[in-house]
Amino acid sequence: LDGGLATELEALGCSLDGDPLWSARVLVQSPERVKEVHKNFLLAGAQLLITSTYQASVPGLCEHVKCSPATARRHMKAAVSVAKSAIEEVTGAKKLRHRLPLIAASIGPYATYLHNCSEYTGAYLDTMPADSLCEWYRGQIAVMADTEADLIAFETIPGLREAEIISQVLREFPSLTAYITFTC
Repeated sequence: LDGGLATELEALGCSLDGDPLWSARVLVQSPERVKEVHKNFLLAGAQLLITSTYQASVPGLCEHVKCSPATARRHMKAAVSVAKSAIEEVTGAKKLRHRLPLIAASIGPYATYLHNCSEYTGAYLDTMPADSLCEWYRGQIAVMADTEADLIAFETIPGLREAEIISQVLREFPSLTAYITFTC
């Protein structure tokens, strides 16, 4: 796995502190910086690159980048293209689907859109209707499913209920491979 994307972006001089889009802001404004970090991870031996889309969502990008939904989706999809380009530059070969190194399209918990740190506690899970969470994930997955990512990485999910909803929505995308990580 790669690791520490935000830390490495900050080491390159990117300011992420307090930005509601976090590393997705860098993806929009300086994709070459994201690619540089991906390349460094590959040179260090990473076999899996995780996109800079953990904090990205269509409504979040529309709100904080002031763009249209179509442009927001293009920004999210671009994260996979940036990772693919890094692989091709480092390996000198075209990225072959489902061959190492792999690309995981990152999707963070619903609360990353709320920007209130509840993604660490899951406080929203008791009041958020299941159908609203399904719709949220359906939109996130649909964007990333329309890329050349090898799999989807659902990262730092704070509760079993949200993971079950993700699993339910994933059934609508039977050709996708995914994994879920949790916060404790």
